Amino acid sequence: FFRSQPCRVLPMDHSLPREGWTMNVYAAVDGGHICCMTALPTDRVVSLRQKLVHTLGMVRRFRLLAGCCVLSGNMTLEEAGLCDGCSLQLVWLPEDVFATASTDTTAAFWSLETGERVQLFEGHEDQVMWLCFSPDGQLLATASTDRTAKIWCADSGECLATLRGHKGPVFAVAFSPDAESVATCS
Repeated sequence: FFRSQPCRVLPMDHSLPREGWTMNVYAAVDGGHICCMTALPTDRVVSLRQKLVHTLGMVRRFRLLAGCCVLSGNMTLEEAGLCDGCSLQLVWLPEDVFATASTDTTAAFWSLETGERVQLFEGHEDQVMWLCFSPDGQLLATASTDRTAKIWCADSGECLATLRGHKGPVFAVAFSPDAESVATCS
């Protein structure tokens, strides 16, 4: 459902200033090298994303990840925890689908074209407060005020695991870079 496109290797740009950080961008699914980018520690994440769009020569929805953290917003690269030589992962998103977490105890995928729900994730007993995708886009994790987090197959909607043990509501969840573990926050 959320798979990367075939990778094409682009030439490295050695013409950028030497005081910038060098970051390699890889496809999250297969690890193929996509490009090498240079940016300053004081550059904003939003400008890095724009630079990536310019480098790739296309505009498509994507997630840019540093480990399990989605890079978005207006913070600087340094504030985002990036450093010289770090590796970033790129996950292509379907152009016509978005995901929601809901107070009705579900998470869902919706068609942007029709506005109709195309996938429903049911199983929580209370509000779903947060959702995130694994770096390869194959898994969805949800956090709920029912004191659990769940791991789902993004394609089928099947609940693969329920994580129990919190004494209060679970407000957030994130995957490790290899998707072998998750962190929860309550």
